[in-house]
Amino acid sequence: MTFQELYDLLEEKSLTVNGIAKAGRITKDEAQALVDTYLARGDIVSIEQDKYTTTDKAGVILCTITTARSNGFFVRSVKNNQEYYISGSSTKGLIVSDLIYVKPEGNSGDAIYIGFYKRKTKIVGNLYRKPKEGYELLSSVTKGTKIKIFVDNDPDEINAGDGDLVEARITMSKTNSIRVEVETLLSKATDVGADITQIIAEKDAPFIFPDEVLAEAKAIPQEINKDDIQNRVDYRDELVVTIDGADALDFDDAVQVSLLPNNSYKIVVHIADVSHYVTPGTAIDTEADNRGTSIYVADRVVPMLPTELSNGICSLNPNVDRFTLSVEMSVDSRGNVFQSSIHKGVIRSKARLTYTEVNDLLEGEESDLPEEIQTMLKTLDKAAQIIRARRTKNGALDLDSTELKFYLDSMGRPLEVAKRVQKEGEKLIEDLMIIANVSVAKMLEDAGIPTLFRIHENPPTAKIDEFRAFARKLYVGKDFPSIITPKALQSWLESIDDEEKKKTVSRLMLRSLAKARYSPDNAGHFGLAEDDYLHFTSPIRRYPDLIVHRCCKEYLIGKKRVPSDLYDYLTLEGEHTSYTERRATEIERAVDDLESTKYMTKHLEEYFDAKVTGFAKFGMFVELENGIDACLQFNHMAGDYYVFKDKSYEVRGTETRSTRFLLGDKIRVISLSADIETRRIDVCNEQYYRENVENLSTETMSDLKDRGITYKTDSQYRNSRYSRNSDNNERRSSYGQRDRKRSYDNTKSSNGNGKYFKKSSSEGRKSFRKDDRFSRGNGRSFGNPSFAKGGVRKSGGKYGKSKSSGR
Repeated sequence: MTFQELYDLLEEKSLTVNGIAKAGRITKDEAQALVDTYLARGDIVSIEQDKYTTTDKAGVILCTITTARSNGFFVRSVKNNQEYYISGSSTKGLIVSDLIYVKPEGNSGDAIYIGFYKRKTKIVGNLYRKPKEGYELLSSVTKGTKIKIFVDNDPDEINAGDGDLVEARITMSKTNSIRVEVETLLSKATDVGADITQIIAEKDAPFIFPDEVLAEAKAIPQEINKDDIQNRVDYRDELVVTIDGADALDFDDAVQVSLLPNNSYKIVVHIADVSHYVTPGTAIDTEADNRGTSIYVADRVVPMLPTELSNGICSLNPNVDRFTLSVEMSVDSRGNVFQSSIHKGVIRSKARLTYTEVNDLLEGEESDLPEEIQTMLKTLDKAAQIIRARRTKNGALDLDSTELKFYLDSMGRPLEVAKRVQKEGEKLIEDLMIIANVSVAKMLEDAGIPTLFRIHENPPTAKIDEFRAFARKLYVGKDFPSIITPKALQSWLESIDDEEKKKTVSRLMLRSLAKARYSPDNAGHFGLAEDDYLHFTSPIRRYPDLIVHRCCKEYLIGKKRVPSDLYDYLTLEGEHTSYTERRATEIERAVDDLESTKYMTKHLEEYFDAKVTGFAKFGMFVELENGIDACLQFNHMAGDYYVFKDKSYEVRGTETRSTRFLLGDKIRVISLSADIETRRIDVCNEQYYRENVENLSTETMSDLKDRGITYKTDSQYRNSRYSRNSDNNERRSSYGQRDRKRSYDNTKSSNGNGKYFKKSSSEGRKSFRKDDRFSRGNGRSFGNPSFAKGGVRKSGGKYGKSKSSGR
């Protein structure tokens, strides 16, 4: 029974599981499995007397609670990520991550809480020992609520103690409390990188492989079976190389090139044949599906596959035989692929090259690489430039973004931060991976074989209208295209003369586009200006690529009959892998925010060149020269009284009227504060620093006291704030003793010399409420979802992460 058949059946009338089984002529167990699947997906809902109907017919939406507030919750639709806000006494007892049903109230963004669906059986949190009362669990899922989590068993049995990160099983849930039993120690409070582990765990991303997965991985031979070479194209004598980052350990792809007549090229992209080793139904496959993708953060990679596979038998390491799926493409002098084919192959990579080596060669530096490899790389570069030119001509979007790389010491502390720069070597590989992805998509589409496409739909009309209005405010909207195509948008973007403004506008444009996702429905890829696109080139780190490999081997190469339920399977996998991709992105961004803040705690009261990237009523968002984002609040800007002019989208000084700031403007700032807990960075302008930070005299101190403002030293402030559990809070900073701990509401301010001020007036309390709204976000966006009023968030590449394009 397909999903569409089930949906049509329940649209007509509500049925029990037995009724579904009878109507669909399937067993009760099969009917129950269908019901369970589509309940979790949010397509159907249980109503009275164990009957089921569609959520569309019931007028409800299945949502996950994402954030708790004192008077309600923000929730997100499981189906389409639409956000709503719910409130009221009926929501009491709910926690973050609960699955609930809501009914939207028009287009206001508010919704009514209808009913509860499911709570996770386990909770992640930090143990907190209460004197004479045992342990509580401090978890992000109850943050913002008054619910306490009590631990019933003794954590000492698993060597867990105060401050340690654990996983606990829920044994009882009440309106104001939850009881749990601790089961797994995830990280000791003293472990290096414990703060990053906590971010990963709180996002429910698996990072410990189950024992059965590790056992299966260890049982896989680390050399290919010679008997399996039969029926494979043998490329072992060809000049094949890999090109990756210097720190890469898993090699998904290898490339080769040769010249054809008429200035054409034969390019072969070899991709690791992971599907040969990871087969459906195995523990390894189940875990890989659950993870969905590898996660790349500052201090580690959380791999999708165990290292025996990702760095071992699947990785296209040099000078060893490896199985591949190989895509042969003939490319003409205009960058068009005029012939393509796909084969099961076997290769022996002749060299493991780094981007640095390739870039140095292509930039004219002397190279120690063998002459034949140098010649091949130069040929590849010529072919890639032609391919890139063709993509640009067709209108592929080239949108600016910043990606950061942190260099950590042995204790996990950031010593250096740098912007990742994409040079010719990185572009070359990206170009080849894109045409391989396009070629495989076309072959499967032409053969009528269902698969998992990577789709990037046309921008939502409402978001484009909002962006068009925003462009007019920047005086760049005059020639904004009336018909929205990738080529029209890119041409308009190129018409902006001011390079800094162009970069900022391109980032904001990216936020107005739809999110790329996985689906069996081929809607094309707007950003790449391609009708057919999928992810094929990274099966070691992305599960959708592994699914595509199986479709190719089973139905395109193997010519097997396509099963009737393949489309439904691909639909579910598309939704699941899109979710795991979003989860990985959220983790990577959160870790970047954390490491940025940790880095800046060691660089306070330093001067930085910055550029303006966004505005809000309370201040400006800036990007520092090192790529880190910060907030420049108006109350940290001396010399004038500044206000944000929404109509002209600028900040103006109201007293002198001569000072104004526009997007992309450069400004000199001084780092004022960095709060690791909230992952917030504040900066100030030079005059504010001179007047309020550099020199604070005894007379000034006396004057502040007369005005009802008191101050504390660093140690006094820390002791008062962390007296409850100073050791645990010190651990959260990932440093020993903090240099400075700042508060980020207007009730407290610092002179930068280790003194903290707190207003005791009603005006101070009013300021706190205002800034509490400001602090909803975590990190770069600062809680403002609208691109027209918020800062610009970094992305992990133009449409996703790393070389083979998460586009």
